[in-house]
Amino acid sequence: MKFHWTGLFCMSALMVSSLWGREPDVALPLTFAELSSFEYSPEVPEDRGVVVRDKPEYLQSFMPDKVMAFDGATVEISGYMLPLTLKGNRVKTFLLMPNTQACCYGMMPNFNEYVLVKMTKTANALENVPVRVVGKFTIEEAWESGYFSHLYRLTGKRVDVGPKPLF
Repeated sequence: MKFHWTGLFCMSALMVSSLWGREPDVALPLTFAELSSFEYSPEVPEDRGVVVRDKPEYLQSFMPDKVMAFDGATVEISGYMLPLTLKGNRVKTFLLMPNTQACCYGMMPNFNEYVLVKMTKTANALENVPVRVVGKFTIEEAWESGYFSHLYRLTGKRVDVGPKPLF
C-alpha cells in the first residue's frame, strides 16, 4: 500500500474547513444592518496615545455573538468609499460607509456604522458609486490621540463596482 501525502493534505483541509463550518477563502456576506444592530457608546481611554482594545472578553461585553462570529473571517460587504489616502485616482485607505450622507456637510455615522479599509494593493478611487469590498474582517476598538478611529477594520483584497446582485 502506497502512502499519498496529497490525500492526507486534502483530508486535513476538509476536516479544518468543516470545523469552522465554511470553506477556506470563501467570502461571507456581511451588511451594515448587522454591524450597526446594537447600541455602542465607547468610553474614551485615559491613555492619549494609540489604544487598541481587541480582547475578546472586552468586545463580547457589548457586541452581539452574530457580529463577533465575523471576526477574523473573509467577508464581502457593500457600501460607499470615502477615500482617506489618495495618490492620483488610486486609494490605499478608505472608510466604507453604508450611504453617501457622511460627507463634510452630511450626517456623522455612529461608531459602528462604518468600516476602516486598508487595501493590500491600491484600488481605483470610486466616490459616490456603490462598491463591494472583499477582505479579512477584524473587530478592534481603536483610538488615536484620544479620538475614536474605528471599531471595524477590513484588510481589503479586492474592490468591485456595484452592489452584489440580489439574484
